[in-house]
Amino acid sequence: GFSFLFTKNALDSLDMFQLLGLRFLLGALFISFLRLVGVIEVNVTWEKVKGLLVVAALQPVLYFVFETIGVGLTSASESGIMIALIPMAVAVFAAFILQERLRPFQWLSILASVGGVVLLTVPRMQESSGQLVGNLALLGAVVAGALYNIYSRKASSTSSPVEVTFVMMWVGAIVFNVLGMGRFALRSDLLA
Repeated sequence: GFSFLFTKNALDSLDMFQLLGLRFLLGALFISFLRLVGVIEVNVTWEKVKGLLVVAALQPVLYFVFETIGVGLTSASESGIMIALIPMAVAVFAAFILQERLRPFQWLSILASVGGVVLLTVPRMQESSGQLVGNLALLGAVVAGALYNIYSRKASSTSSPVEVTFVMMWVGAIVFNVLGMGRFALRSDLLA
């Protein structure tokens, strides 16, 4: 819960991609250090990379882009409420993608969750257009987070959790730092 508050405060002084780039670069360097000193074992092959890149595209890339935009345009409490929909979205996607069966009570719980979020967010969306965009971005984070859960289950059949995390950290570090540098270069050209 505090991560939304910290993200909101950090965005006051850092660009979105700078924040994400630094966050994932620190994670990538730390997990690489653990691998180097032999604390963890990572054996990522080209065969594993295909499935892991799908997982990494969903999270961290899409999830954190959407979440950070959403947190920047809404309040920390609203962000927390929206992101709390991820377990519900996982259940829905699992029913359709993995053909898992949900009981009527589970469907009723899902509808109650969605209804609660709608009741809390719709009145606030009328206050500003940024609120609508922020909530749509958070909804994108919910979808990306739910799909990440589904596809990481598939990736876990060939890769260990440490291997999944290793690839996610490095993909996040590379993508967000490249985007951050590109954005900085564009701003520098515009200011010149």
